Amino acid sequence: MRFFRMRTLFPVLSCATLLLLTALAYSAEVSAVGKVTRLIPRADLTRERKTLRLHPADPVAENDRVRTSAGGRTRLELDGGSIINVGSASELVVRSPSGATQTSGLELRYGSVRAWVAQRRGAGLFEVRTNTAVAGVLGTTLFVEASRDLTRVANLSTDPAAQVRVGSTDPSVTEEVILLPGEGTAVPASRPPQPPRRWTQEEMQAGYEDTDIR
Repeated sequence: MRFFRMRTLFPVLSCATLLLLTALAYSAEVSAVGKVTRLIPRADLTRERKTLRLHPADPVAENDRVRTSAGGRTRLELDGGSIINVGSASELVVRSPSGATQTSGLELRYGSVRAWVAQRRGAGLFEVRTNTAVAGVLGTTLFVEASRDLTRVANLSTDPAAQVRVGSTDPSVTEEVILLPGEGTAVPASRPPQPPRRWTQEEMQAGYEDTDIR
């Protein structure tokens, strides 16, 4: 009976070991550009057509798609120190530095993010791209909320020198605006950004609450 139990247990252990080794090998192949530091209650990551449930300390690589459910939020810390709070019911794609300008950032498919972008010597702009807008920052805190046809962007920094440059993703629209701390704009599809205006305290508070993680 003892021998029978060992023979039965051996395939189970072998299968578990194989799965563990496969997971470790898969993890080793990932060239991480950041990691998950917090999430509530859950978030998912899609990498090369595989969808995984995220956990704290999981690596995040270029082109990974991070998605939160309704009521869910997650925080990413990117290489270099930038911190991204992803709001409820949101989806984004992580981008690593590329090109001569070393521009890095993320593509927000829908939902909201609040990003604190670290300023590093020699680093390029950090861009948040949506379906209608592109916002470029360096050493600034910004809030972005995106839907298919409209993007709202706000400069949440308290540094008076901090600026956010906002333009359209439509190459035929060349107008841009610069947001100073406390200012916001909206960018409709294929239209220039609206003139900057001072956000109300209620709008600023909503931006923080939509992306708050405690």
